[in-house]
Amino acid sequence: YKIITTIDKSKQDLMQSIGDTRLDDMPESLQIGGIALDPKTGEVLSVYAGSDYLSKQLNNADQAVFEPGSTMKPFALLGAAQSGVSFDTLFNGNSHQHFTGLDQEVNNALENNWGNINLYQATANSVNTVFMEVNKHLGAANLAKIAHQAGIEEDIAEDTTYNILGINGITVWDLAQGHSTIANDGVKNTLHI
Repeated sequence: YKIITTIDKSKQDLMQSIGDTRLDDMPESLQIGGIALDPKTGEVLSVYAGSDYLSKQLNNADQAVFEPGSTMKPFALLGAAQSGVSFDTLFNGNSHQHFTGLDQEVNNALENNWGNINLYQATANSVNTVFMEVNKHLGAANLAKIAHQAGIEEDIAEDTTYNILGINGITVWDLAQGHSTIANDGVKNTLHI
């Protein structure tokens, strides 16, 4: 018998080697999962599910969920582009901002203050406060809709603009599906092996 798969052995071996490598200061509780794919076809070229099935039975690529954090921000960029927002528009990129309907102030990483910056700069520096403002403009439900249209199947909160900061648990596979649609100029190809 001959088994035909999309997995590329050299890419799989490399991903396994990198995934199994733990840095000295890496917490033991940190789990790693990964997928490499061809966005033009949806073919999965390599998968890292974890290092030891006997110690952790959930597949870190398509079963275990995590909060995707800032990797949700590209879906806000899609929404901004679709609604005609120029990426040259200036936004307040400072920390310690308050947004209507939210109790907690929103800060950037390391509480950095970026001043007035455009979406290019906000993306390059992953500025939370700018993306919260963009999401306020889009609406939390609309951001969830955009992410789902791109291919994310997991639930995305529709009742809080915090959803732009990746607060909902999703799988690596699900996130890769959504990002591959962006990488393929908006054409969604279902991921498959």
